[in-house]
Amino acid sequence: MTKSNLKEKEESTQKTTGLYITKIKFKENKAVINYRDEQDLSLKEGTYTGKDEVTEEFKNLFQKAVDTFVELLPELKKSKSQIKMNALRFDYDKQGFLEKVLFSTVWTFNSQGNVINLNTPQFPIYKPEMSETTVAISGKDEELMHNIIDKAKAYMNGDTRTKQLDIGLKVVK
Repeated sequence: MTKSNLKEKEESTQKTTGLYITKIKFKENKAVINYRDEQDLSLKEGTYTGKDEVTEEFKNLFQKAVDTFVELLPELKKSKSQIKMNALRFDYDKQGFLEKVLFSTVWTFNSQGNVINLNTPQFPIYKPEMSETTVAISGKDEELMHNIIDKAKAYMNGDTRTKQLDIGLKVVK
């Protein structure tokens, strides 16, 4: 598994270089991923639109971000099963480490299937110097965000549901 920026920060004080995922949005089991590439200075932000479906693992990790969402907004905990993660936006600090996450969800709030789009402000990643009243993403949830970023990078590199299905098939003549 690739290392994401915070994990590398723990192992080194050097600035990380590479691909920064800035937004992941799911559309019909496919992902649209916005990214920045520090190697290509002419590219402010690129977009990768997947043609194949995401893996079940990626889809499940992405939906698991709803757990983080309802931890940050506890009033919605009772409606957790009716909330679907739509998009995640990641912001990085000047050193290139994950700093804030914005959640975009769809909440089916009644039996007729009516929905409300809920977008949060950017929630910071918890740091020890923050006050107790600061609403922030905890360490376990931060790890989930890094795992989602890793899966997005793998998806961009061809780790798709179609590829997984092809592995088990044998052509018999």
